[in-house]
Amino acid sequence: MLDSERCFLPNPIGVSIAQGTPVLHLDNFLLESEIEALREYGDGIIGAHGTAACKHGIEVRSGGGDDAWKVAFLNTEDRHSADGFEWILDRLKKRLKSLDGWNGLVNTDEYDGLNTRVIEYHRQTAPGPGINDPKHYDMDSVVTIDIALSMPEEFEGGEFGTLESTGQLRHHKFSRGDAVAFISHKFHCVSKVETGIRRVLVVELWRGPPRTCPHRCEHLGKSCKLEKSHVPNGQGGDAVLPFRLGGVEFNPEGAELLWQSSEETVKVAPKAIEADEDDEEWDLFG
Repeated sequence: MLDSERCFLPNPIGVSIAQGTPVLHLDNFLLESEIEALREYGDGIIGAHGTAACKHGIEVRSGGGDDAWKVAFLNTEDRHSADGFEWILDRLKKRLKSLDGWNGLVNTDEYDGLNTRVIEYHRQTAPGPGINDPKHYDMDSVVTIDIALSMPEEFEGGEFGTLESTGQLRHHKFSRGDAVAFISHKFHCVSKVETGIRRVLVVELWRGPPRTCPHRCEHLGKSCKLEKSHVPNGQGGDAVLPFRLGGVEFNPEGAELLWQSSEETVKVAPKAIEADEDDEEWDLFG
């Protein structure tokens, strides 16, 4: 049991429900001047990686000693304490409220209670990996928004797709300045980048406190231990999620949720959702 005085409950939308929800397209979400500013800022952080000048969190997701895919966390306190990115969040909530595209799963009043879990600037340089697991989802967040910062001709590959409840993988085209928004527990993936450089801004909103820690936060405490303003929870310590991301593995008996930790994959909750007869036919981007 979590101590409500020291922790919060994410209370996300269930995985089985999320699969039937649509992806919302927010065309012309950013102005050209805003895109250029974000690219310059994000590339500057990544370029300073490993130097004393870099005060933001950086994560290399390509693995194997390859830094083709780097992520800069823009929600850190160094930026947040200045003007921050509140304008992006305000604009997102306004656009999502106007669409009401999820049949009340997130109503207009609830948007005001959602806060920033993370703002990630992704730069994927070819040849580089993507998220090739079609059953990947953003565990414990409520809404995820991907904002394209590159023109389609700047790269090949890097296609964003969602695994629909029909068992089909749907590709979503969105160009520079456009955004796609989806319920975070909806399965999604990204194909590997074949040529060029793909830049995208990813925002995750959750029901927890706004985070300014330099990572995708896993903590359920009122503050994260990596935040400068962190206040320890007391003798009980901080409540920490034992996993980073989530996925689902189907088998003849049903399905198992996969909690992806930094050390190993732990399987729990067998038969959490129904198995799909077409599971083996799903396209995994080759």
